[in-house]
Amino acid sequence: MPEPATAQLVELCLTHQFWRHKSSFPHGPTVEGSEEELRRMLTYFHIEMETCPNHSVSPFLEGQPARLIGALNWCKEQSESSEVLNWTIAELTSVIYIHACLTSFGELGVLMDRRQPPFEDDSGPGRPRLSKVIPYCMMHLLVLGGDAPYMEMIRDVTVGHYIAPQPWQDLMKQLVASRNKINIIAALILGANVSFLTIQGLQEAQSTISMMSALLSLASLVVGIQQERLHERLLKTTAVRGSAYFYRAWISRLGYRGVALTYALPTALLSWAIITLVAPILLWTFQNIAGDWIARSIIIGLIVVLLAVVACSSHFINHLTTSPAGDQPRKKRCMMSTAADYVSDRACTGAKWVGYGAHVCWRVSGHRGYKWIRTGIRCLVRRVCGSEEELPQPATAPNARAGP
Repeated sequence: MPEPATAQLVELCLTHQFWRHKSSFPHGPTVEGSEEELRRMLTYFHIEMETCPNHSVSPFLEGQPARLIGALNWCKEQSESSEVLNWTIAELTSVIYIHACLTSFGELGVLMDRRQPPFEDDSGPGRPRLSKVIPYCMMHLLVLGGDAPYMEMIRDVTVGHYIAPQPWQDLMKQLVASRNKINIIAALILGANVSFLTIQGLQEAQSTISMMSALLSLASLVVGIQQERLHERLLKTTAVRGSAYFYRAWISRLGYRGVALTYALPTALLSWAIITLVAPILLWTFQNIAGDWIARSIIIGLIVVLLAVVACSSHFINHLTTSPAGDQPRKKRCMMSTAADYVSDRACTGAKWVGYGAHVCWRVSGHRGYKWIRTGIRCLVRRVCGSEEELPQPATAPNARAGP
């Protein structure tokens, strides 16, 4: 560990031990300047929690700093050098300094300055093992990429393996509320599947898919209730329990990603249940209107419109939540996002070469159909790639006929 970081850690630990000793023996005069320093730190924590509660590193819960300042005022009114005042100052200062150790260095056993690069940096040239990457990619696909927001949330609230009291309480409250909403939706989907299975004349494939949807919604409901009960119990615990919770998650096989996958599991099961519910309903609808092409066209049009609305809203929300370039350090991209970009680039390249082939065929044969195909592919390239890049212009064949 760097020498300045070691000196800072030793200073914080010694100061903490001094005030712990002072709280055990509160007799004697008050340490000069200790009360003013404590008031300054409490005021700082109060302002920090009021202005940016989501990123607060205060060792206290919301509203506690103001109440503690009031307690100091009451102790000072009793006696200038009372034992109660000495004990209060020593106890609160001790808590603040041990919290400073944990916030700056994470777990004390690690003894590593969080401002320095870690000993095992994931961003280095070394790559994780395939035994971890392959299972994570498979689970990432199964949960439809829903673990990424939870992973970002965990990284925001933890420092090393330590989490402050207020972020721990806020995280547990948010998880309990989200699980409650997911359980309600899963129960509705389960009821919809049961109602759909009561329809007479269903084909075997439709009944099988609907039964699968019912099982997925039931699994989402069971997992959601289990997680809701767990987080309700953790809501009543302290940040020490929360730090141990995240430490055990960090030393697991997948690290924090395993916890994020667990958090995303109820939502993923619910999403798959909705998908498998819509499929048999569409099959049943097309089966009952086999000869009515107008009704089919209306249903297909509604589906396309709904998918377009969902895609546009998702794109708009991502545009709003994405920080402009240069405002924040560039974060590591999700592997699935990188793969999607790669597929999109290859699709654009393939479309360009298809257009090149159509251009050659048109120049050689002179048939109008190839001209229409070439024009259509140019429009497709313009829409997919964002701008129409110049297609390679082949040399005219010596015996080629002039186009119309």
